[in-house]
Amino acid sequence: MASTIYRLRQFVIVCALFVSASFLWNGLKIGLEEDFATATEGRLQAEGSENSKPLKLIVTHSDNEGDGKTDNDSISNNSLEDSKCNIPHLDINGSEVIGFFEKHQPLKCQLSDSGIDPNWVFIDDEGKIRFIEKRKTAKCFIRYFRRFDDNRNEYDKPVNIFDGDVMTNSDFGVVACAQGTQKWKSLLWTVAENKEAHLKALKQKEMRENSKLIPNPEPRLNVYFLGFDSLSQMSFRRKLPKTVKFLEEVLGSVVLNGRF
Repeated sequence: MASTIYRLRQFVIVCALFVSASFLWNGLKIGLEEDFATATEGRLQAEGSENSKPLKLIVTHSDNEGDGKTDNDSISNNSLEDSKCNIPHLDINGSEVIGFFEKHQPLKCQLSDSGIDPNWVFIDDEGKIRFIEKRKTAKCFIRYFRRFDDNRNEYDKPVNIFDGDVMTNSDFGVVACAQGTQKWKSLLWTVAENKEAHLKALKQKEMRENSKLIPNPEPRLNVYFLGFDSLSQMSFRRKLPKTVKFLEEVLGSVVLNGRF
């Protein structure tokens, strides 16, 4: 009987402790939630007041050619609107970069002792199709083709070609030749004469001549852009000096020098 009363007393004490701990935990949790809500509301109000203010821009460094002032307080907030990009004048053979460049020997695509037969057919300096001496008696066909879209080409029917012919139907063609049991196949490309383009150019020339008779004609700009991908302005001048000289001195081109 005594042991039963003792155990019952322990059970009551444990239950009382559990209930007290639950009340304490709930009270502490409610207090933390109220503090968090108050702090969040205050932070949102502060952010809202800051966002309502106009954005202030302070420029510390730029390419703008100013009056030499260095004090940040003296720089106008809208100084970016008045700034311009200044292309630096660098030494193309500067010691910090010249070590990365070297002159390579020309590629020898076909060595005389390689055992590879040279091209049977080629385009000479006059734009004519020529057969090498060893293949003068070869029978050759050309199949002109042109670009149809990004993934397909449009091909014509094969036609015979002979030494001295010129490519007419397209700038590109697949050539297949046979001489005895030997065969050869390759590509040929050139700038084929386009009679339609010539007629169009003549008509435009006549229009320009006639426009001179019209008072105050509309100006007609004719600008041709030539770009070299994956080549910086400095590397362009280092690696293609003859091209630079031709563009600037012969054609009188305007080189953008990194401005485009």
